[in-house]
Formats: sequence, C-alpha cells, structure tokens
Amino acid sequence: EVGYYSGATKFIYPFMFISGAFMTAIFPKLAKHSEEMDKFRSIQNLALYYLGGIGIVLSTSLYLGADLIFQLFFVDKYDDSIPVFKILVWYLSIVFIYGPISNSLVAKNKIVFLVYLNLIMIVLNIAMNFFLIPAYGAKGAAMATIICEILILGSAIIYWKIIDNGQLKVDN
Repeated sequence: EVGYYSGATKFIYPFMFISGAFMTAIFPKLAKHSEEMDKFRSIQNLALYYLGGIGIVLSTSLYLGADLIFQLFFVDKYDDSIPVFKILVWYLSIVFIYGPISNSLVAKNKIVFLVYLNLIMIVLNIAMNFFLIPAYGAKGAAMATIICEILILGSAIIYWKIIDNGQLKVDN
C-alpha cells in the first residue's frame, strides 16, 4: 500500500514548484501593499485567478490522463497506484488555490492562525489515517489528505472573509 501511495505522488509533487515559484514572486508585492486594500486585493485576486486556473487545469488533465501517464512511464509496474493518483491529483487544485490565500494571511501578519490551523489538520489527518487506511488502504490515506486540504482551504477562506470584511478584529 505504501508503494501505491508513493507511486501516485510521483506525478503530483513535481508540479508544486509552479505554485511555490509563483507565490515566491508575488509575496513581496502582497507584503508591500498589505495596508492598501485595493492594490492588495488586486494582487491577491490575480494570483488566485491564475494559480487556481492552473491548478484546476493540471488536476483535471492529470486525472483524465492518469491511465495513459502511468502506462507511458511505468508500463504495468504501478497500475495499482492509478486509483490513488486519481484522488491525490486534486491536491494540486486545492493547494494552488490555498497558496494565494495563505500568503495573503502571512502578509497581513496572521501567521498564528495558520500555525494553529495546520496543527489541527495534522492531528485530524493522523486520526483519519488511523481509520481510513485499514479500511481503504492507500486510497484511504489519499482521501484523508484531500479531506484535510479541503478543510484547510475552507477554514482559510472563511477566516480571510471575516478579517477582510472587518466583521471581526483578530489580534495575533
């Protein structure tokens, strides 16, 4: 099962450099304009638009091409990784959307929120793996990852909306 999960990640993690490079280039602008809401939102929305679009196109393309990709690169060696890959591939979409939001929170000095959020999700991921891996194997581990990433993204979006709209003043 570990091999199936590992085989599934071989074509997912290399694409993470796109999001990382993009956010490394954008973050200084976010930080510089963190007090100018119009400019800040413009930069953030542009990053969300491009990275979100790239992530969705990548995930969809990799999902649809999974059988061909694994056949071309692995012949029949990792066929059992394909169902796991088809779950994990959505990690790219989620992380590409989460990147601009988390970087915006960092630029707004909301790091403590992100630390707590990620600590909670680590514990949740471990707990979910404890139950899902015995029942579903590598697919269970992939499901736990995707569920936790969706929860992280959703929580970050809700938190961002709260602080962005001024409905709640949050001090670190």
